[in-house]
Amino acid sequence: MAIELAGYRIHEEVYQSNNTIIYRGQRLRDAARVLIKVLKSNNPSPNRVARLRREFDIGRDMQAAGGIEYHALEPYNNGWALIMEDFPGVTLREAFSERKLNAPSFLETGIHICEQLTHIHQLGVIHKDIKPANILIDPRTGAVKFIDFGISSRLSRENPGVVHPGKLEGTLAYLAPEQTGRVNRSVDSRADLYSLGITFYELISGQLPFPGNDPMEIIHAHIAREVIPPEHFTDASPVPAAIQRILARLLAKSPEDRYQSAAGVRLDLEACAQFLQDGDSQSLMQFEPGRFDISDTLQIPQKLYGRENEIRSLLHSCTDIQSGMARMLTVAGSSGVGKSSLIKEIHQVVARDGGFFLSGKFDQFRRDEPYNALIQAFQEVVRQILTESRESIQHWKERLVEALSRNGQLIIDVIPEVEHILGEQNAPPELSPTEAQNRFQLVFLNFIRVFAAPEHPLFLFLDDMQWADTATLNLLRNLLTDPESGHILIVGAYRDNEVNQVHPLALLFDDLNTSTSAVKEIKLQPLKIKDVYRLLADTLFFPECPEERIDSWVEEYIQARAPHADSKENPDAFGKAEQGMHRMEPPPGHELVEIIFKRTE
Repeated sequence: MAIELAGYRIHEEVYQSNNTIIYRGQRLRDAARVLIKVLKSNNPSPNRVARLRREFDIGRDMQAAGGIEYHALEPYNNGWALIMEDFPGVTLREAFSERKLNAPSFLETGIHICEQLTHIHQLGVIHKDIKPANILIDPRTGAVKFIDFGISSRLSRENPGVVHPGKLEGTLAYLAPEQTGRVNRSVDSRADLYSLGITFYELISGQLPFPGNDPMEIIHAHIAREVIPPEHFTDASPVPAAIQRILARLLAKSPEDRYQSAAGVRLDLEACAQFLQDGDSQSLMQFEPGRFDISDTLQIPQKLYGRENEIRSLLHSCTDIQSGMARMLTVAGSSGVGKSSLIKEIHQVVARDGGFFLSGKFDQFRRDEPYNALIQAFQEVVRQILTESRESIQHWKERLVEALSRNGQLIIDVIPEVEHILGEQNAPPELSPTEAQNRFQLVFLNFIRVFAAPEHPLFLFLDDMQWADTATLNLLRNLLTDPESGHILIVGAYRDNEVNQVHPLALLFDDLNTSTSAVKEIKLQPLKIKDVYRLLADTLFFPECPEERIDSWVEEYIQARAPHADSKENPDAFGKAEQGMHRMEPPPGHELVEIIFKRTE
């Protein structure tokens, strides 16, 4: 049913999504053709109203970059009506729904798309919902324009949390792994490049790389599954190897392994188009993507440097728990040396294997609150379960009822979200303080074991364990020495300069080392100069350099940017210093680096 909006004549409905409707119409004062976007609900949520407002604000800024014109935002039905230019085109989904693109057509369309995405990113905007339905193309000219900036962001980096798949921002089939909130990476403009890769894959193969209807399966595929080469689905001409390599780079799971800029993608597509036009099949076969891919913005890599051996130790411990063991691994080092970053690096591995990655952090000012870090961690897993299907929640309810018996209220008292799974519970019988404490420990242990099973091993990260309370340490001792415990790895990070031989944490380690559950330890050493250089090289695209030539330059750089003597060995301090790196002179003889520095001045 058509709407009524003062000052406009509505002609027809052109598109309808779950939350919005778009109409084609005419502005009465000048007869201009317009599109009118409104919310479907008569009582929209404040969040939906705000998204429409954000789309207008960001869309207006995009006009200077060749985006569609956003004319006005008119009050309508407890929200807004968004008035836009009626661009003479159709969405990519409509344009190519009946056919797959051959290589020349794909390259031509892809180049236009990358040009527009480059403009968007240069204006400091992350689109966050790139897909064929949000890209308009004029079939006559090939001109391309992006639409739907409702969830776009002007922040250079965001850190999404774990939410119900239905509440994720964006479209599930096109989400970058980091947009799921289930990997140890922030969201920046490179998330758009992953979504662009999904879009390109669909254009050239005719289908999504990860089809399906199960939201959790799709999320898992984005995080862990490799993409089937698109030529597997093409029944027309084969996909050139160069294009397949471009797609593979766009669809890399880690942002650091992807293209760093839409401009870099465009340059590669243009090179492929030229090779194809010239009939240069040898260059297409030997093509290496990303040779000219340099980000316009400073992107400090989130991957780790100089920690390869430590990561292998963590992965080995993960293998142990998959075989049924209960283990504790400690990571010791000074503040800022990278303990937390190291441990979180395997988050994606745990998710890939179907396990739970939980984390809690002790606080020196909350040491009188028993189990605080454990409660944080298991609130996380309960909230994650509540994002799953009704059938899955019922499965967990049955497991918890079996494990907790009539003591479910004890867990609800400390983790209220559990009531959404178990329902209302009766209060347990009153006991003396000592008996009550022993009962709670037993119930909490049973609760923890529910989440540690062969099909979903439990990885529990406890940070700042030098401030752990006595009750938590006792519970961990009981958990790790109980033969019924299995498929669980507890990784504790602590500052070893604050733990002496009589510290409660050291006493726990001594107890465990005398049992069958020996504690393994990783001692984080300071970074080496070569690792600092690798970080700089990856950030500013330095060429390879002999190790002996970089020591003096890195030392000079560090002293200028990080005056503390040990900052060169401390990733946290160095990361802060690195923000000013583009003003520092590069090592002599680095012609490419000199060009980069001139370019970024």
